[in-house]
Amino acid sequence: MADDFIRIVYRREVGGKSKRTSVSIDPLLFEIFSQVRGGISEARTVLRVWAMEADADRTEANWRIGNSRLVQQRMSVEILEAVKLGIAYRKLNQSKGGKGKSRGAGPAIVPAGDLESQQLPAVTGHLEVEHG
Repeated sequence: MADDFIRIVYRREVGGKSKRTSVSIDPLLFEIFSQVRGGISEARTVLRVWAMEADADRTEANWRIGNSRLVQQRMSVEILEAVKLGIAYRKLNQSKGGKGKSRGAGPAIVPAGDLESQQLPAVTGHLEVEHG
């Protein structure tokens, strides 16, 4: 395990004995997940439970996938659900704004005739501007 990963330590039964083990979580993914869950301790608690469940629910189909990966997949699903809810909420609030009441950071709409046509910078780094 890489040193820069977040480790979630938990216990599991192996041959009738309690063994200490852990899953490794990407730090950025953990930071995002802790925002979704409301804090670091809440996120760690949920991840510990998920790690124990992943250990207990091993099947032939997922045996080759590590517990860390199984837990991170579950985290990704929850983060995606939170993002989708946030996007839906933002769209709902933007649609309530009405004309002239710009809300959010949506794209500004500028009539095409009011802008000069520009090309992307060439390989040399110059910006060509067409005046029409």
